[in-house]
Amino acid sequence: MNSVVSYDEYCFQITVEGRHDINRLSFHTLMKMRIFDEFIRCKKIDISFVFITKPDDFANFNLQYYHGFKKESYAEENSDRIKYSNVTQYAFEIDLKRLFQFKERAKKDKIFSMTTKSSS
Repeated sequence: MNSVVSYDEYCFQITVEGRHDINRLSFHTLMKMRIFDEFIRCKKIDISFVFITKPDDFANFNLQYYHGFKKESYAEENSDRIKYSNVTQYAFEIDLKRLFQFKERAKKDKIFSMTTKSSS
């Protein structure tokens, strides 16, 4: 996990691959720290685990499984493989190359269209 925003119920994970399973044991340790307790108590909605993906990966990005120690997969029939209580997964596409180009050109006061697709 790259970032946690506990007061707004977000966990962010940037990934450059189509699969980026979640280390359930580490995530459980984080949850045991009770950093989301106030949020869950007040809002009564799930924590959002948001994967930031490249545009090329977004269309095929699926639910990411949880895994155990040393990235060992849980058995398919084990509910720990696909669900963690009070957590919902999302994917968000960001063209980081395009954002970098925008930032670099903005430094030079040059116009840059963020609406056209960048070439890889």
